[in-house]
Amino acid sequence: MNGKKWIRAWIIIIIIIPFVGGFNYIIDPLSYNDIFLYKYNANKVTFTDERRHKFNLIKTKKYNTYLFGSSRNTIIDPSLVNNRLNTQAINSAFSGATINEIEIYINYLLNNNYDVKYIFIPIDLFSFGSTYESNGKIPKEMIDSNKSEYLEYLEYFTLSMLKKSLLTVYKNTQELISDDFKIYSQKGMRYYERYLNLNKDNFENYIIKNVTSKTPYWHSNKISNIRVKKLQNIYNKLIKRNIKVFIYTNPITYQQILKGTSFLVQLNLLEKIVNKTNIKIYDFNNLNDINLNNNYFIDNFHFNYKVADCIVDRITTGDSQCGNNFGKVINHKNIQKYKENIENKYKILKQTKIYHK
Repeated sequence: MNGKKWIRAWIIIIIIIPFVGGFNYIIDPLSYNDIFLYKYNANKVTFTDERRHKFNLIKTKKYNTYLFGSSRNTIIDPSLVNNRLNTQAINSAFSGATINEIEIYINYLLNNNYDVKYIFIPIDLFSFGSTYESNGKIPKEMIDSNKSEYLEYLEYFTLSMLKKSLLTVYKNTQELISDDFKIYSQKGMRYYERYLNLNKDNFENYIIKNVTSKTPYWHSNKISNIRVKKLQNIYNKLIKRNIKVFIYTNPITYQQILKGTSFLVQLNLLEKIVNKTNIKIYDFNNLNDINLNNNYFIDNFHFNYKVADCIVDRITTGDSQCGNNFGKVINHKNIQKYKENIENKYKILKQTKIYHK
């Protein structure tokens, strides 16, 4: 190697690599440390790293209440939960979460003696489907206790982390960017910025374009009895440790409800979960006023922030601004009568032409 190449190599080793590592450490796009929080990195931008990002937030041990779930639940506001339960909550939900993945996170909390008071677990039909598997990557040290988490810090010196850092700075210095970017608060809550910046003039067009006119894709799945049993085991394990568990369903649009037979499959899933157990479920997907009004949704898969607040209020206080029928409590004692009632409402909905536009 000649002299010029040696000089370039030393410049990279002495100047560029430490600069990249230092810049990434300060911006901290995946919340490895959360030491430096300024206006240019307060909110985090993630793509396929949601599971790592949420795990890193959990590792700070600042929290005792964990809001698990899929992308539908990423907009649950931890601050509202704190207000209602006098606790310290984190939104630990991530896209495509399965009950298998949620179990891994909960086991990590318990096995490492985290302070846990409340756990929120929503029910998504796909999460209990026998064929569904997420494409997400669970942090290795959650599964393998011998895996050193410090190896992950080597990411600070990579160009891929530099790209995430630059995007984080860009996001935090722009008023509005595409929702292709997933923006998270310091407590893990997602911001759909374009939706949040809608006004009365463009709200109706937004709903038509992003909710009403979208093709439903809530597909029917064969229920996995193994995954049902897994949720029951999680519940029993937490209850034995005096941890309060809130289990609930996520509301979806009536277009998705009318698509195929998935709605009826989910009813059967709820029956399987509560059967011969002490589990109670808050059902927010029971053909209520929210289901039948597309204005309560961000897109054809995700409910909006008002609905998220209603879910929290109904679970924690018993009240809800979304109607008395929103979040009916079901258990092994009332499930049969409840199913019959909802199935009858479903048949009527199927025959109502206004919902088939």
